[in-house]
Amino acid sequence: MKKQKDVKHNTVYYANWSGTLYLVLYDENRKDKDHYIRITDASFSSNACFSSHSHFLYYLSDPGPGISMREATSIEDRWLRQCIQLGKYVDCPKEEIINEYQIY
Repeated sequence: MKKQKDVKHNTVYYANWSGTLYLVLYDENRKDKDHYIRITDASFSSNACFSSHSHFLYYLSDPGPGISMREATSIEDRWLRQCIQLGKYVDCPKEEIINEYQIY
């Protein structure tokens, strides 16, 4: 069973809560005011209560029926942080192509 100390400060988590998809930033200093994207309806806000729910901790290690949680991928992490920086919902950033090779 995960405890409060097991949840990493300043870490973005992906949650599928019975079909509703979220990205949530866990910040120890913002209890009950979590930044999040509700992917399902393309919205962003800074007032969720994920961090105060014991379910958030429990479901990281032992998901309930219809619930899954994990650490966000790097793309998901950048997406939520971009929304936080701009203070509004923005579309998910695309993967960047660093090198493009062509064969002649």
